[in-house]
Amino acid sequence: MDNLVNNYYFLNRLVPVLFSHLKERTIAEVYAQNKHEYVFQLDKPGQGEALVFYFGNRVSFAFLDTKAKPRSGAPPYFQAIHGKRISNVQVMANDRSFVVSLSGAYHLLFKLYGVHGNIILFEGEDPQDA
Repeated sequence: MDNLVNNYYFLNRLVPVLFSHLKERTIAEVYAQNKHEYVFQLDKPGQGEALVFYFGNRVSFAFLDTKAKPRSGAPPYFQAIHGKRISNVQVMANDRSFVVSLSGAYHLLFKLYGVHGNIILFEGEDPQDA
């Protein structure tokens, strides 16, 4: 299963579908449920859909959730992008990564490397140009 989900060819098909769903949506808040799961609440804090990213031992994946709520005392992450609009989502060439471009020249790089996955915020510089 992990070979199917964690590869460039799968992401190359998934990302356009993800973009069609996220285009022009706003990131209301970002928080972590635990050290492997990050939640991007869309449109309004605590309401509507959330994009959940999970970085597990063998596989990384994302899914939409309508019931995601921050746990008590969950600190906010990536506060600079709260309220920013999603303008584009692109796969990094020949990699298990993709970039979410936001208004205000912010970019989120999602590296889907299983337990070694990461989310990196860029301001101004597009990670595809680096």
